[in-house]
Amino acid sequence: MFAQALTNFPIIIVLSMTPVFEIFVLPYLALIVPFLLQRFSLRELLSGSFTEVEGLSALAGGVALSLNN
Repeated sequence: MFAQALTNFPIIIVLSMTPVFEIFVLPYLALIVPFLLQRFSLRELLSGSFTEVEGLSALAGGVALSLNN
């Protein structure tokens, strides 16, 4: 089972990018809303909408990638 994963290039890319994303990108996603509220004086509804768009775009990207195969 692992031998097949080591010979499949897309799986190697996903397995190598996951720790990088989780270490360097994921902690900053939680800072988007406080930054928007403080820096741009946005209302909570608008900053929450920005956070929701991030999740919806990740879902849409996952669906698009799965349908592409």
